[in-house]
Amino acid sequence: MSILSQPVTYTGTLRWLITADLPAVLQIADDCLGEQWTLEDFQECFRSLDTIGKVVEVQGAIIGFLIYQLDREAHEVLLKSIAVAPDWRRRGVAASMIQSLDRKLAQGYDRVTVLVPEGNLPLQLLLRSLGFRAVRVLRRWYDDEDAYQMQKGAGEEE
Repeated sequence: MSILSQPVTYTGTLRWLITADLPAVLQIADDCLGEQWTLEDFQECFRSLDTIGKVVEVQGAIIGFLIYQLDREAHEVLLKSIAVAPDWRRRGVAASMIQSLDRKLAQGYDRVTVLVPEGNLPLQLLLRSLGFRAVRVLRRWYDDEDAYQMQKGAGEEE
């Protein structure tokens, strides 16, 4: 008999990213994304009117974050970054953050778009399970690695 040391799901709060969250967010970004996001990148979220950051908090601890940009002219929501602390993966945290973007589809945006490195199969599978589909391959987008442009449109079923 196997006993899980942690629950399979979580109970957390999705809320806006604030300056006080940056140390925890930077740690998660470093653990999950390497050096892709810097302090300056996150601070830009606070200066930009069209870029939004959200975090998931459980008992006062930040366990994940989501950064997205609203392109009003193209009627598109661009998911720029998402990460979940390693100890909290595979419990629905990322799915709940991504699903929160569905509200934007009901507010006049036509689609949610995300660029996914070819080697990030877990994210590709998660997005597919949430109703996204690959619509384009971007060759050598990440230096030597291709990216898939994945989209979910308004009215598309999960």
